[in-house]
Amino acid sequence: MNILFISENYPPYIEGGAEISTSLVARWLTQKHTVSVACSEFRNSPWVENDVTVYPILLRASVGTKSALASIRYAFDILLIPCISSIRVLRLLKKLKPDVVNIVITPFYFTPIILAIKFFTKIPLFIDCRDYSLICPAQFRDNEIDDPLQSHHGFKCLNKGYRTNNAFLQLFATPFALYESLVFNLYKSSLRYVINHSHDITLVPNSRYVQKQLILNGFHADKTVMINNISQSFDTTQSVVKASTPTFAYGGRIEKEKGIWDLIAAVEILKTEVKESFSIKIAGTGADFEKLSDYIKEKQLDCVTLLGRVEPSKVLTFYRESLAIIAPSRWPEPFGRFILEGISVGTPVIATAVGGATEGIEDGKTGFLIEMGNVEQMVAAMKYFITHPDQSVIMGKALTASRSKYDADFIGEKRIALYLSHVTHPSFKRS
Repeated sequence: MNILFISENYPPYIEGGAEISTSLVARWLTQKHTVSVACSEFRNSPWVENDVTVYPILLRASVGTKSALASIRYAFDILLIPCISSIRVLRLLKKLKPDVVNIVITPFYFTPIILAIKFFTKIPLFIDCRDYSLICPAQFRDNEIDDPLQSHHGFKCLNKGYRTNNAFLQLFATPFALYESLVFNLYKSSLRYVINHSHDITLVPNSRYVQKQLILNGFHADKTVMINNISQSFDTTQSVVKASTPTFAYGGRIEKEKGIWDLIAAVEILKTEVKESFSIKIAGTGADFEKLSDYIKEKQLDCVTLLGRVEPSKVLTFYRESLAIIAPSRWPEPFGRFILEGISVGTPVIATAVGGATEGIEDGKTGFLIEMGNVEQMVAAMKYFITHPDQSVIMGKALTASRSKYDADFIGEKRIALYLSHVTHPSFKRS
């Protein structure tokens, strides 16, 4: 088959777990199929990444509320950029003639690209839902207003999220949130109608939790097929060698919604409750990076090391050396990449029991599930691993035992079967 992926980001330009997951799937598919990727304009010409030809043709909206000009530009971008990108995608489709298109929808303004493919081609379309782009324009980021079971998202979600130190710009926050919510709901309603009345578009959520959210928000259940992401390969045949100092690892964006400040609060308590030395390694960048760095220096938290951006392969190494991976997220992770990385390296996970995390972690057996924002429970879990380091190895092995469900061959074959079920559909004809 000839397969085209459409993704905002693609290696070596990585911003999160979604593009890592996309690259793992694409790489596996190249064993027997021709695979191409359309991504954002990171370069002026195509390049090849692990036998995958990457075409940088998508435009990106310039998100920003630091100035009136930036806000106005973004307002136009979410209308104009999708149209321009859609034209570019259609041209690429004409050139490549793929059998299927697999789009990884991250920003909601990708919707016109989906509609363009639907109305101007007869190519089966698969939409990977690895976040909440089709459900909430703010991605459930603000837990103060988010009800995971609510079926209507838009103005309220955005209005809570728009904050700026510029008093003049703040006056326009509410009207701008109203405008963006109208655009979002127009896109969402149009796409929902088209998907629910089409036989050649399939939503592919990466967890049962995301699948449930899609159904709650009006997408028909029979239009969804849940397929997990692929777990990265890692040599676990060698004996586990943990760091000499009890170490915990965090990898992700340095932002409040990821629970990073809950982790720091837990560290401060842990320092007063255990005699042993311990270490916290934090990999990642984000809006709170500088603020966190200053706080660590101010409070003299010498046990905390900020690593900044770390290559994915190196992240696995320091996860492997840790007693546990800590994922204290304050928003419902669709299915955190940290679970798959824990499976890869055999390291248990301490995570908040929200979103898809409960599907990959068995409390007390492969890690610990804690209440969102419950620092005391996080401290207890960390203290347990410090005083029972052998349990890190035992739980890690139990977590690795679930690898078959996320194995590249298993997940890859499920995707091929899904593709073929549509390519061989009687209505499919090359346009």
